[in-house]
Amino acid sequence: MPIGAIIGAFLGGFLATKQGRRKSFILADIIGIVGCVIWIFKGNAPLLLGRLISGVAVGINSAIVPLYINEISPQSIAGTMGSMTQLTVNVGILVSFLLGLNVSKTATIKAHPDDEWWWRFMFAFPILTAALRMICLLFIFKFETPSYLISNGKDEEAKKIIDKIYFSEHSEQIYKDVKTRMNNCKDVSYGELFGPKYKKRVGMGILLSLIQQFSGVNAVLFYSDKILKGDNSDPDNIDPFDDKMAKIFTILIGCILIFASWLSGKFIDKFGRKSILLLGEVLCIITLLILAIFGFLDLSNPSKYIILVYMFSFGISLGPIVWLYLPEILPEKGVSLAALANWVGCGIIGLFFPMVKNAINIQGTFLIFLGCCVAALFYMFIFVKETKGKSPEEIEEMFGNENLKDEEKNLISGNTSAPF
Repeated sequence: MPIGAIIGAFLGGFLATKQGRRKSFILADIIGIVGCVIWIFKGNAPLLLGRLISGVAVGINSAIVPLYINEISPQSIAGTMGSMTQLTVNVGILVSFLLGLNVSKTATIKAHPDDEWWWRFMFAFPILTAALRMICLLFIFKFETPSYLISNGKDEEAKKIIDKIYFSEHSEQIYKDVKTRMNNCKDVSYGELFGPKYKKRVGMGILLSLIQQFSGVNAVLFYSDKILKGDNSDPDNIDPFDDKMAKIFTILIGCILIFASWLSGKFIDKFGRKSILLLGEVLCIITLLILAIFGFLDLSNPSKYIILVYMFSFGISLGPIVWLYLPEILPEKGVSLAALANWVGCGIIGLFFPMVKNAINIQGTFLIFLGCCVAALFYMFIFVKETKGKSPEEIEEMFGNENLKDEEKNLISGNTSAPF
């Protein structure tokens, strides 16, 4: 699935520009439904192909959903609305955990043929969500974002949409703001993203996406059940009580992520993006250090509770804020590249975490993630800029001034080439 998501994230930038947000969502829903239908059939080939195709839909969504929310959100509540991306992702995570409660310990259809209907239901469930959104977009939310319409010269249509989604007394000012922003932000090619104007922002977006993954959160999410049960590799020898408790803690992880994302949305517009990012990263570092120490001391029971604290730390900071921050500093294709990097990181974690865990034990992997978080903390403290309360024009100017200073330094030093 991460491989498909990498493809989808790359396509998302093209689709958002050429087809618009609404049509791209509908296309993603169709692709997702096709993928789910394929993987309902028995056999490894349909399962792998279905997950690959479904991953493309996931990747498209990861590139365009944050952009869409950013474009329809008034500046005063942009932070709260931006946190909705991760909040709803966490709702999906919790639903998947709940669906997994009925899965047998050995988790194989072959061993438990009577449970086959439940597997098919789990695989088919995303069809319902994709179909529901497609129906809403076709019959209820039948409009594009004002930003996309204005960028394509459809100003009158954009005015009508603004009147529909905002209070009428604010619509004229909102139209002027969006018009000014789109005049300053023309369609950007992938080549231009790595030019003097955008390259630092693109690098920051890619790094933040990788930081989000290499904080270790998906290692915990993918393998939470195994981590909480301990290192016993034989599923048939797992104590039923331990299995039940592991599933309860897994559900708690989903609930905590939802609560943390909601809480973050309450404070993002008050304290700012950078402040919460740094606070959350410090908490992640502390909890990962404690987890590593407990691992070396073989204290598995308290480790379960520290994992919950770690997930809360991630849930209030890196989880929601990265997806909020990306569309604030990057154009469409830049968000697409950052989403692509996110899925590359996700794929690496999913592929290599079990190998690393088996080689150096779980406490060793926690130390690796700890090192990544420490490096990330220094990077974010030095380079990430605060965007709270700033209009798109102010953000553009803030990064533009930085590029101008770099060009001046190169001229002084005699280097007339564009800085990389």
